[in-house]
Amino acid sequence: MILAVGLALRLWSLRHGLPFAYNVDEEQHFVSKAARFLRTGDLDPGYFENPPGLTYVLWAAFAVRFFGEDVGSLFRNDPGAFYLTGRLIVAVLGTATIAATYGLAARLARDARAGLIAAALVATAFIPVWYSKLALNDMAAVLPATVAVTFALRHLDEGRRRDLLVAAVCAGLAASLKYTAGAALLAVLLAASIGTAVVSLLVALAAAVLLNPWLALDPGRVLDAMRSQGERSAVAKVGADSTPAFVYYLQAYTWGIGWPAAVAALGGLGFLARGGRRRLVVVIAPAVALLAFISLFDRAFARWALPTYPLVAALAGLALVRVAARTPWPRLVATVAGVAVCVPGTLAVVHLDRLLGRTDTRLEARRYLLRETVPGTRIVVEPTLPSRLLTGRLGSKPFSVLTRGFDIVPRAADIDRYRELGACYVLVQHTYAERVRSRDRVTVDAYYARLEAETEVVRRFSPFAADERVPLHFDWSFDYYPRAYERPGTVVTVYRLSRCTPSTATFDATFRNPYRDALDDAAA
Repeated sequence: MILAVGLALRLWSLRHGLPFAYNVDEEQHFVSKAARFLRTGDLDPGYFENPPGLTYVLWAAFAVRFFGEDVGSLFRNDPGAFYLTGRLIVAVLGTATIAATYGLAARLARDARAGLIAAALVATAFIPVWYSKLALNDMAAVLPATVAVTFALRHLDEGRRRDLLVAAVCAGLAASLKYTAGAALLAVLLAASIGTAVVSLLVALAAAVLLNPWLALDPGRVLDAMRSQGERSAVAKVGADSTPAFVYYLQAYTWGIGWPAAVAALGGLGFLARGGRRRLVVVIAPAVALLAFISLFDRAFARWALPTYPLVAALAGLALVRVAARTPWPRLVATVAGVAVCVPGTLAVVHLDRLLGRTDTRLEARRYLLRETVPGTRIVVEPTLPSRLLTGRLGSKPFSVLTRGFDIVPRAADIDRYRELGACYVLVQHTYAERVRSRDRVTVDAYYARLEAETEVVRRFSPFAADERVPLHFDWSFDYYPRAYERPGTVVTVYRLSRCTPSTATFDATFRNPYRDALDDAAA
C-alpha cells in the first residue's frame, strides 16, 4: 500500500513541462548526454562535475526504448520522450528507496512498525517526491546509499561478511551516481574490522568504476572536474541569502520532510544512543559527514542533503514506536502518530502534483509571442528559460534571441541599444530581476523603471494566486513548495518597446552578445 501510494505520487504529473525541461541540469546534462551516447557511439561524457553513472543507466534504457530509431532526429523533434523515459526510471528508483527506508528503519529500531512509518514518510515527503519527478541523479543515488547503510548495520548486528560486501558495492554505486552519496562508505568502514575494512574499500572502488569507468581510465579528468565543481559551489549564487548553509539544511528538513518528522527524528537520536554507541556511529556518521561537507560551500540546495532523508525518516519512526510502546495502546498510537507525521508532506505533494499539471507561465509567454510576432523577430530574454523554448521544430528559429546573463548588470542605457538592434520585445522574469538587484540595486532599479516608462506591458503571466508573491528562494522559486503557487513558472512580463522598429534579421555569426559574457550562466 505504501509503495503504491509513493509510486502514484511520483507518477502524477510526471509529464510536467514536456517537451521542455525547465530544470537546467535535467536539460543540459544526463538526458541529453545519454541521447548523444546513443547517437554517436562515443561514451565519453566530457563532463564529470557530476559522475556519469545515471547517464550510462539512461543510455542503456534509451538503447532499449528507442531501438532501431533515428535517435538524433527523434531527440531534436521530440525530446519529451527522452525526458519522460528518464523521469520514469528515477521515479521507480525513488519508489524503491521507500522500500530501502523500510529496511533501514526496521533494522535500526528492531521493529517493523518503525519501518512502516519511515517508509510512509519518504513516500510522501516533499523533497524525495519532487526529485523523483526529474531525470536527475540526486534521488537515484539515495537508493544505493540507503541500502549500503542498512547492510552495514546488519553486518554489525549479525556479523555476516556478505552483508558487508553488499554494503560496499552499494556505497560504490552511490558514489558513481552522486559523489557526495559516497559518504555511505563511512558506515561500511565503521562496521568493518581492520582487515575487512581494506577489502570493503577495494570492493567499493570496484563498484564505483562499474558506472564511472573514468575513475580508472582518466582519474585526472575526474579529479579536476570535482575540484572545479567545488570551486563553483564555494561561490554564492547571485541573489542568495546569507543563511549559513548548515542552518539552511536544518531548516529544509522542516518543509522537505515536515516539522513533525524533523522533531521526532531528534527524539529518535536519543533513543538510538541508548541502544549502543557503535550502532549510533555507524548509522549517523555518513549523514554527519555529508552535512558537514556540503555546509562548507556558500551554495545550498535542499536536494544536496537528500541521502540523509531516509535516516531522518528512520529516526522519526524509531522515536514514534518507542513513545507508543509506553502507552496502553502501542499499535494504535504508533499508527495514528505515523499517519499524522505524514500529513504535512502529503498536503504539500498533492498541491505540487496538481499545479504541475497546469501550463507553465514560460510556455504561455512563448505561445503568445508565436501568435503576435513574425518569424525571426528579435527579442530580449532574461535567463532560466530552457534553450529549446525559443526554438522551433526541425531547427527552425521563430525568434532571434538576445539572452541576458547574470554576469552583466542591466543598465538603463541598454534600452537604447535594444532599439538600435530592433529587439522590441523584452521578456522579464521576476526571479532574474530579484537576483540581479542584489548586485547593484540602484542601477538595476533604474533599468526596470525606464523599461516600465518606455514600454507597453502587452502580457503578464503569473504562477501565483491573485495578489500573492513568493520572495526569492533558491528552492521554493523552482520547486513551487509555497501554497501561493497555482501553476509552475516565474512571473513573465512581455514588454513592447515604444518608438522601436522590429527587426527579423538573424544575428550575425560574428555578433557578440553584450549582455552575456563567456561564463556559464547556469552556474551563476
